[in-house]
Amino acid sequence: KGTMNLTLPLHSTLELNYAKYTPGQKAIIYNYLEERSGSLSIPYRFRLLSGYTKAVFRQNIYSNFSYNSGEAMISANYRNCSMSYSNFLNWTATGSSNIYGNLALGFKLGKDLTVRPSAQYNYTAKSLISLRAELETRLFKDAQLALRYENNVMSRFNNVNLSFRYDLPYVSTYLAAGWGNKQFQLSESARGGFAFGSGNKYVIADKRGFVGRCGVSIASYVDTNFNGVRDEGEPSTEQIKVRCSGGQVIDRDKDSIIRIVGLEPFVDYTIIFDESGFQSLAWRLPFKTVKITADPNQFKQILVAVQPMGEISGMIVDKAGNGIGRVIVNFINEKGEKVGRVLSESDGYFTMIGFRPGNYQVGIDTTQLRILKMTSQPVNVTVKPNIQGDVVDCGSIIMAKLPGTDTLSVTKTEMPKVERPAFDNLLSFVILFDHDKTLIRAEYIGTLENLADMLKGDTSLILQIQGHTDNVGGLKYNQMLSERRAAAVKRYLIVSGVSSKQLQAVGFGETRPVNNNATEAEKMLNRRVTFDHGIHDQSGTQSEAKPCPLQLERKPDENVDKVTGLPPEQQLRISSLTKPEMVVTRKATKDMVFLEFSDKTFVIQFGAFKTFNKAGRLCQVVKRVIPDQVEVRYEAGLYKVQTFHIEGTEETVRVAKKVRMADILQFN
Repeated sequence: KGTMNLTLPLHSTLELNYAKYTPGQKAIIYNYLEERSGSLSIPYRFRLLSGYTKAVFRQNIYSNFSYNSGEAMISANYRNCSMSYSNFLNWTATGSSNIYGNLALGFKLGKDLTVRPSAQYNYTAKSLISLRAELETRLFKDAQLALRYENNVMSRFNNVNLSFRYDLPYVSTYLAAGWGNKQFQLSESARGGFAFGSGNKYVIADKRGFVGRCGVSIASYVDTNFNGVRDEGEPSTEQIKVRCSGGQVIDRDKDSIIRIVGLEPFVDYTIIFDESGFQSLAWRLPFKTVKITADPNQFKQILVAVQPMGEISGMIVDKAGNGIGRVIVNFINEKGEKVGRVLSESDGYFTMIGFRPGNYQVGIDTTQLRILKMTSQPVNVTVKPNIQGDVVDCGSIIMAKLPGTDTLSVTKTEMPKVERPAFDNLLSFVILFDHDKTLIRAEYIGTLENLADMLKGDTSLILQIQGHTDNVGGLKYNQMLSERRAAAVKRYLIVSGVSSKQLQAVGFGETRPVNNNATEAEKMLNRRVTFDHGIHDQSGTQSEAKPCPLQLERKPDENVDKVTGLPPEQQLRISSLTKPEMVVTRKATKDMVFLEFSDKTFVIQFGAFKTFNKAGRLCQVVKRVIPDQVEVRYEAGLYKVQTFHIEGTEETVRVAKKVRMADILQFN
C-alpha cells in the first residue's frame, strides 16, 4: 500500500493512493486485487463567499474486469446559505457507463430552523431521478424534529415523513411516522455501541455504533534507561496531550491511557503529542508525531517512551565575581559533538534542559572569546539517570582578559592605570547587527543603558566605539557601514545623557574579522560593534581617535561657518583606506549643502548645530523621508546632519528632491 500527499499553491492538495491485495485475502470483505485512487481539492474564498472544488477518481481491479468511478464537486457558502453540486460517473471495462448529478441547497432560518431542498438527475437517461425537501428544527439540547418529503420519479413513489430523535450519552432513539402510496408507516429504533479492549478494563459507550470502526489506545511511561522498551520498574506518566486528524479523543482523570475512537478502517491518521502537560519539565518526548493506519474492530496500542532529560546550570562571572550576560555557552558530549547552546542572562546565570545521562563539557564559545579578547576554562559535568531528570550545577565559569589587553598606550608617556573592573566588564560586550543594517537590536539596550550609567557616573572615562563588518560588499562601502554602526551606538549613548567628549567612534570596515567569513554564522559574528578604552592626549583631555576612513579632518586654522559648519575652501583632506581623497566641490543652496568627493561620491548636509538635541531632532525629521540614509556627525565643534556617501549625481539629485518636496527643512 502506498500513499502520497502533496500540498500545492493556494492551499490545494493532491492525494494519490495505491493498494495491492494478496489473492484470497480476508482482511477486507471485498475481492478486488488492486485499488487505485486520486483526488485534487482546491479551496477558494472571495469576501463572504467560500467553498471548494474537488475531483476524485477511483479504480478497482478484479480478476476479470475493472470498475471505475469519478466524482466532480463544487460547494459554496454565503452567510446562512450553502450549496453543493456533485456529478458522478461509473463505468466498467466493457464500456457501459452511468452519469448522474445531485444538487443540494441549505438555508438556516433563525437560530435552530434549517431547510434543505435537493434534486437528483440522471444524465445518461436524461430524466429526473428524485426531488427531496427537509425541514429540521432543534426542540431542546438533545432532541430534534424533522419533516421530510420525497418524490422518487423513477420508482413513482411519494412519501411524507415526520421524525423525532432524542440522544442519550450511550444511545440514540428514533421515532418516525410516514405516509406514502396510500400507506401509513410507523417505525421506532434505538442504536448505540460498546467498545472493549482499550485497556484498564474500561468500556466505552457511545450513541454511535462501533462495529467496523477503529480505535487507538495511547499509554506513556518514563524510559529511565533510554532503551525504548518498557522495563520492569519504569512507571507510567500522566496523560499526554493528544491531537488527531480524525475521530474523538477521550481522556479520563482516573486513567493514564488516552483513547481515540470513531476512526474509519484502512484510513491513515496523524497523531500529534504535546509534552507541555507533563508536571516535570525534564520529561521530553523522542518524537511528537506518529502516523498510523486504522484497523477495523480493534484498538491499536501505542506505547510512548518519555525520556527524563537532565538539566545543567551555572554562572558566567569575571574575576571579581560579577555576572556577565549575553555570553554563548556550548555543551559538548563525550563524542565531541555540540548538543546544546544557550545565552547567559543579564546576571550571568544560564540553564538548559535536554541532556541524556552521560559526561559533558560546558564552556564559553571560543569564537566569542576571541572577539572579546578573553580566556576561560571549560567545566566537566556528569548527568546521572533519574526518573525526574538529573539537575547538575556546574558552578561558576570565569572569564578573564587576555594578558596585555587591559593597557593602551598613546605616547611614550603612559597613562596611569585606573582599576575599574565594572567598566572593563562592560567593555567586553559585543553588539551584533543584521546584514547591511545599523539599527541597534532591542536585546542590547540593557547593556548600553548600563554603559551609559557608568560613563555618566565618571566623566573621566573615555570610550572608543569600534565598528566592523563582514566581507560582503566593497571595501569602501564596508568602511562607511562600519562608521555608521559605530555612530549609531555613539548617538544612542549621547541621547542617554553621555557627554560627546567621552565618546570616540571609529570604523574599521572589514579589516579586523574574527574568522574567515566562510559561513553565514561566521559573517554574523563580524557584523559588530566592540568597545575599548578611549585615547587621552598628554594634557589629560580627550584626544580624537585615529581618523576613520572617509571622515572629514579639518585643519587647525580653518574658519568654520557657524551655519553650515564648512570652511570657505573647496578642498578638504580626507583619509581613506585606499587613497587620499578630496572634496573637490562644495555647492550651497538655500536649504542644503552638497559636497562632491574625488571618488565621484556626494554627501548632502541639511544643517549644523552647536547642540546635539537640535541636530538629533532634525535628523529624525529627515529620516522620515530617507530612512537609513542620514546621520549626525560631530566635527569641529558642530553636530552636522548629513547623508552617507551617495554614488552618482543622479542618485544625489533624487535624494535631494525627495527631501525638498517633503517640505521639512523649515525646521532648520
